[in-house]
Amino acid sequence: MSAPAVVRESCRAKINLFLDVVGKRKDGYHELVTVFHEIELADDLEARLVPGRPGEVTIEVLGRCGSDGAPVPVDDRNLAVRAAKVLLREAGSSASIALRLVKRVPAGSGLGGGSADAAGALRAVNRLLGLGASLDALERLALDVGSDVPFLVRGGTAVGRGRGEILERIDGVPKMPFGLLHPSFAISTAEAYAAVVPPYGEGEGVDAVVAALVAGDARRLGVACRNALEVPAARVEPRLAAALAAARGACGPVVHMSGSGSTLFVPDVFADIRTEFTAAQKLCRDFRGFTLWC
Repeated sequence: MSAPAVVRESCRAKINLFLDVVGKRKDGYHELVTVFHEIELADDLEARLVPGRPGEVTIEVLGRCGSDGAPVPVDDRNLAVRAAKVLLREAGSSASIALRLVKRVPAGSGLGGGSADAAGALRAVNRLLGLGASLDALERLALDVGSDVPFLVRGGTAVGRGRGEILERIDGVPKMPFGLLHPSFAISTAEAYAAVVPPYGEGEGVDAVVAALVAGDARRLGVACRNALEVPAARVEPRLAAALAAARGACGPVVHMSGSGSTLFVPDVFADIRTEFTAAQKLCRDFRGFTLWC
């Protein structure tokens, strides 16, 4: 069977329903306990073979830029480009590949948009070249690109430990809507983690989040969610504290931050969540918009 001329992948984002920093490793990374949950918000990625230098990967980016208005990089800083090159090297391939990315997930938002693009690039190049690599193999390669990429290779829901790459998949999770509030500013993941100071946590509370998820109990989940990066991230970006205060003032304590920020989420526990989030937006001028995805 001949390889396809073009491959398309949907690169779904994630939220962290739970995130605790439980230590710091000798390699400089922090040890985490987190609950990853894939959502429907996604970038679209297209990969095709083109004439060019052996092993060359180019990318065209269309659509939304970063949360702070900065353009998405189109060189090796782009995680999709890096992921494609990692797979080409691993496969010993001299193919030249052109990527076309339609961005919907804002960069610097804590939703793993760049990591989702990288995971999509691994899947796309694998299919485009007919390599036949398993998802397990792609997950192992994914860690060379970024800590969230292994989870996003197959998505779903999982407890992540280590840097996030030690994954315990959680099956049987029913669909649950989440409201997302996206502020107008980005937060640097590196700076947020650099602002973390001991004492570290112990991952306490992760079981309650998993139990609420599996039960499909949105209200219980909203109470159980927690993110230890909220305070460090607010040190890095003071506007985050105002955004959290506004959202919780309108929606209550069920509002939480995803990843290292800046996006806030809430399980859909309201009769009219759009009314609640509109109230939050009126309280905080930094919210760019409201979206609702599963």
